[in-house]
Amino acid sequence: MRRHSVAYFLRGALECLSRHEFQLYAYFDAHREDQVSAWLKPMFHHWRDIFSVTHDKVFDTLREDGIDILFDLSGHTGSNRMLLFARRPAPVQVSYIGYPDTTGLDTIDYRITDGDADPPGDGDEYHSEKLWRLPRCFLCYAPPEGSPEPTNIRPAATDAIVFGSFNNRAKISDRCFEAWVAILQRIPDARLVIKSINGLEDDDSREGLRKRFTDQGITEDRLDIRRFDDDLEGHLRRYGDIDIALDTFPYNGTTTTCEALWMGVPVISLRGDRHAARVSGSLLACIGLDDLVAGSVEEYIAVAIALASDRSRLQALRAGMRTRLLASPLLDRQSMGAALGDALRSMWHTYCAGFDPSLPLEDDHTVAEQLLRLHIGGRTAREGWKILDIEAREEVDFVADVRDLSAFAAGSCRQIYAAHVLDHLQVHEILPVLNEFYRLLIPGGLLYLSVYDLDTLCSLFVNPEFSKPEKFAIMRTIFGAQDDSADMHRIGLNFDFLIDYLKDVGFSSAEHVESLGIFDDASDAHIAGQPISLNLIITR
Repeated sequence: MRRHSVAYFLRGALECLSRHEFQLYAYFDAHREDQVSAWLKPMFHHWRDIFSVTHDKVFDTLREDGIDILFDLSGHTGSNRMLLFARRPAPVQVSYIGYPDTTGLDTIDYRITDGDADPPGDGDEYHSEKLWRLPRCFLCYAPPEGSPEPTNIRPAATDAIVFGSFNNRAKISDRCFEAWVAILQRIPDARLVIKSINGLEDDDSREGLRKRFTDQGITEDRLDIRRFDDDLEGHLRRYGDIDIALDTFPYNGTTTTCEALWMGVPVISLRGDRHAARVSGSLLACIGLDDLVAGSVEEYIAVAIALASDRSRLQALRAGMRTRLLASPLLDRQSMGAALGDALRSMWHTYCAGFDPSLPLEDDHTVAEQLLRLHIGGRTAREGWKILDIEAREEVDFVADVRDLSAFAAGSCRQIYAAHVLDHLQVHEILPVLNEFYRLLIPGGLLYLSVYDLDTLCSLFVNPEFSKPEKFAIMRTIFGAQDDSADMHRIGLNFDFLIDYLKDVGFSSAEHVESLGIFDDASDAHIAGQPISLNLIITR
């Protein structure tokens, strides 16, 4: 959940997953958040930082959060949590994206893939997990925001073809190296650019790789071996220096394949005998370029030579590649959300069907008399309602900050009333607070919500009929009285903004009403006879 290959596919997978059916928790396990974390974070209802937290404590957190389906995005890579998954903190556990092989744990139930990366019946017996094949490519690529436009001017008819690979150097196997040498030998003026995130950081390592090629008769002037660009935009622009990307094998590229295609560069790949050797094949099939996927090393070399010789096709591919991707399932987040949602729901149904129907189940329904009717920020005691406020007063039943309602049990409320509470929260606090309201309410429970209507207040403020003092009063309403920090409004909300938040949380319906009609408060405020509060009755 940071700048890492997994992140560009995590966003594509989860961004359009139905928030009515699924509530998303993220468990961030890196030493710092970055820009990628920032654009992933809003996708989740809850974001937990578990870096350096012990397995025991994370286990307890997962159980307290009530996670039904837990994803592993690391597998047997650095800083993984395999020991945590071995204890099964969630009833259904899934391996996805981050590791291209079996975890070997019988506590991880599924590994998500597709029929191209893992053809049915081919390799299932080598997995401790059940292979769950999506009906589409198992990956959905989300290109980096602000990525540059591809360069469409290469290559001219007289230019030497430039091949390239930006894959991790560790993926350049001996057979892969030999194939690249053969391609350069058969196209005598062709050049090769190699850039890697690892293994080319210093002069000695770059010189060592260069010498491998020169020992095979490839002259230095045909080689361009570079260290990695830490700047993402600069890294993507480097694809403009190459005409054809050569995929590594038997461990294919994934992010590098998508990056090359996104930047207009066709990719030649070799389909192998396992998942890691078929991912690029799945990606290329997804965009209709199966003919660039070879079945043998000899064919891989032949496909590269043929494409290098077909300048018109090469130029057409480069000019139309981004449009091709945008029209393909590879970037179709709606399709991915639907396919993944169906898979997760089926996994859950399978888990539930495993219970013995004769076993007694706990009663989920709390006695109605024990359920709370919670008035957030109330000032006057009223029979049947309990008041929660950040300040202790005689009429206050619970002293708590609305940002932390962890002391209340899930499903402990049948009604929650919150008039002009959200206005005082910061933008990043709105969704967590609404999620807590959702957690506290029983199914069918009601949330009475009122905020100042930003649309109405803005229209009043620009109305030329109002005097300066009247406009000043409207301005103070928009921003809060500001007599102290607690009076300040830190966000403006209108109907569209609020409905989007409620949909993300998963509330089933919202009714817009003129008055909530329960308490005498700012929900009934008017300016010049016009109501200025947006009042909603929302059903859990």
